[in-house]
Amino acid sequence: GAEGGHDHFHLRAGSSTADFRSKSTASLRNDRYKCFGLLESNILNSFQLQNFHRKNGSEYDSANSSGQTSYSSTASSMIEDIADKIDEIGKLDTNIHSLMYKSVEVHKDIVSLEATTNRLIADTRKLSDDLEDVRYLDDLITILNGDIGPVIHREWPYQILFDTPIEEGTPVT
Repeated sequence: GAEGGHDHFHLRAGSSTADFRSKSTASLRNDRYKCFGLLESNILNSFQLQNFHRKNGSEYDSANSSGQTSYSSTASSMIEDIADKIDEIGKLDTNIHSLMYKSVEVHKDIVSLEATTNRLIADTRKLSDDLEDVRYLDDLITILNGDIGPVIHREWPYQILFDTPIEEGTPVT
């Protein structure tokens, strides 16, 4: 039919949040870029449709202005129906353009927010690492001050590897 030659962009209704969580960030980004590739293709198709509308619209105008009205009433009504359909398509095309440009703006916002989120995640990891270092230094200060009671009863976060068992009384250096 008439739809055969056009690319269409469809959202899957059955998608759940769990589906998105199971995909990697790179995979989601690739899917997003594929969708925007389809949008770009639709934008090009719609420009072609607009040019087709302009060409055919001017032919109808010249046919009507030259006084060639020898069509039967059925043919005339068919032409009016076609002209109405072309006008309707033009309005839909305008709406599609508006939505596509808005979706591009939303995409830019998403990319910007994604960069901000990644920066915040990196800052949070660094802060967490710094906090671990501060805790380690606090424990070290406590040991150096001679109060090892609270430290010794806590599991030490670092692994000590020895090939031979340590006998009691053997200094560990």
